[in-house]
Amino acid sequence: VNNAGIQKVTPSHEIEMADFDRVMNVNLRGAYLCAREALRHFVERGTKGVILNNSSVHEIIPKPKYLP
Repeated sequence: VNNAGIQKVTPSHEIEMADFDRVMNVNLRGAYLCAREALRHFVERGTKGVILNNSSVHEIIPKPKYLP
């Protein structure tokens, strides 16, 4: 289960690239790396499994002008 995520509460037109990169590294890259390692585990052991990715309420109820 992948359930990690962060948010930078800054209007999207004001966010610094370092903050944007940090959000993307945790929210997108983190989910990918978690799934990749789980898949490697399944393949190495010849087993089946399920990869579950969760999202936050901010994906359903976004704040105008703010990044995830």
